[in-house]
Amino acid sequence: MCEIKLRGSEAIRFLPLGLAFVTLSMFVPHFFHPSGQSAQNLSDGVRGLIVGIGIGIELVVVIRLKRQRRSS
Repeated sequence: MCEIKLRGSEAIRFLPLGLAFVTLSMFVPHFFHPSGQSAQNLSDGVRGLIVGIGIGIELVVVIRLKRQRRSS
């Protein structure tokens, strides 16, 4: 039973990192104001990349937590 708690804590420690990436992507437009069209496209691309990384981290955490099985 101890093994399950240790494996769960390893996966859960990455959850705040994923949430930080998603939160950072929400605040990028407030701090960075591009002037040209290509700069706006670049800003949107970077924002999408940050959101994708954050959501990917959270999905990996959920999958790892779901795959835990009791040891005999």
